Amino acid sequence: MKSLDIKTLLFIVGSLLFIYAYHDSLEFRPTLYDDPNYLQNRTNTFSSSSYWSSLLFEPVINLWHPLTVFSHDCLSLIDQKAPWIHHFTNGLIHICNAYLLFFWIKKISNESLLATSSALIWLLHPVVVESTTWVSGRKDLLCLFFVLSTLIVATLERRYWITIVLATLAILAKPTAVMLPFVLIIQDNALTKTTLWNRTSLFDSVKRHLLVLTLSFLTLSLTIYFQTKGGQSIVDPRNFLERETGAAWALLHSIKHWIWPQNLHIAYPDPTNLTVLYTISGFIIFGISTYIITSRKAPALIRICLGLFLLFLFPTLGFVRAGNSLLADRYLYTSGIGLTVLLLYPLVKYPKLLISFTFITIVTFSHLTWLQRQHWRSTEALFKRVVSLKPKHPEALAQLAILEKQKGNHTKAKEMFKKSFEKNSENPIAHLHLGIYSIEDDNRQKAYEHFSAIVAFRGRELWLHENLAKLAWELDQKTTATKHLQDALQLANTKTEKARITQLIQKLNLE
Repeated sequence: MKSLDIKTLLFIVGSLLFIYAYHDSLEFRPTLYDDPNYLQNRTNTFSSSSYWSSLLFEPVINLWHPLTVFSHDCLSLIDQKAPWIHHFTNGLIHICNAYLLFFWIKKISNESLLATSSALIWLLHPVVVESTTWVSGRKDLLCLFFVLSTLIVATLERRYWITIVLATLAILAKPTAVMLPFVLIIQDNALTKTTLWNRTSLFDSVKRHLLVLTLSFLTLSLTIYFQTKGGQSIVDPRNFLERETGAAWALLHSIKHWIWPQNLHIAYPDPTNLTVLYTISGFIIFGISTYIITSRKAPALIRICLGLFLLFLFPTLGFVRAGNSLLADRYLYTSGIGLTVLLLYPLVKYPKLLISFTFITIVTFSHLTWLQRQHWRSTEALFKRVVSLKPKHPEALAQLAILEKQKGNHTKAKEMFKKSFEKNSENPIAHLHLGIYSIEDDNRQKAYEHFSAIVAFRGRELWLHENLAKLAWELDQKTTATKHLQDALQLANTKTEKARITQLIQKLNLE
């Protein structure tokens, strides 16, 4: 059978398997895991200047990704009560990304069979389920769409301004795209078969992508600012060696999850004890990778894909702690492309073996993907999956407790919040709800302690400082209450809010 026939057959089989794996996604409901931040309590009056101001200057979940937020707002404007449209859009973008991946690999290597195999395996990989099925995963999908578009256009001559526009859109979709200009520089040098140590070629690449580099640094600054403003900055007491060891652990487990996608779930816990072997392996991996990426003897596709894999995974590895976990499936949505190509490239010289491997892999992955997607049917299914694998996981227990509370099972909910708190005394969700229950139990001191514990996580929320002030007032701590009200006054945005808090401060001073 001719190679064209084989590629066509692979495409047909892959399409049918994709339909099998994702056919019921339109029935899924948004989860309580971040989705309400995009789908509820947002004013989509595009004609209003306040909307555009909030879109550009008020982050969602402490991330500055206005293009992603705008895409959700547009779909909600069509039909706010139809979550299927968000799932449909995610699936459509995911398919488009697979096509772009095919064209990009073919453009770089002229290996159409490798391009077909890589695109299909990545399309049906169980690890990408989190980004495609989770409504909030839109940021990964949009970001990759513009990343691949940028890399394809960058291979064309005199298309610098189009490259800049596409790269800008990628960065506006998700801040992780700040690594894109470095991939562009690697691609430039790989395609011209020059080493990155060549100062002339490196200077030319930097000059060509200077605007994108500048935008990346500005976006990085904005992201850090918004995380700090939102109280989400995480203090990291680890020294450099401990950070390198943790990064090596995250890197090795990311590779493991991609090669052997078993026991996948939403919230992987960070390691507690790490051996020196992780440190050594980390130095070896990064050392060898640097040599390959900078070597002009290595195939261009290998250099670029290795750079893509490591650079887009780098922000999540924890050298600078900016997230709640070192490992997550969504971290591999973009970087997994590079890893897929790296794993398949040795089979290029053996077409029959590559075809057989691709058939077996996509059939297997499609079923694993279908199974993995069933955990995303609802919030309850999502976190029951976590508890089935990690029975004492604090975040999963807290999320399931919220569901019990919504059902009116307050006794059970309270016990689950307590279990979550016992496992992680810094869990903000547990503190929040235990604080609310303490108020209902008329235990003001306990409520104040719980609410105070979440200031580090939700310190920019007006209601929190108002409640802390009220509790301190009732506990006869007037100085503390005044301080909380002054903090609240700084956070007030409307005249009504400022007037209300000012009156409270005046009333407190009169007593």
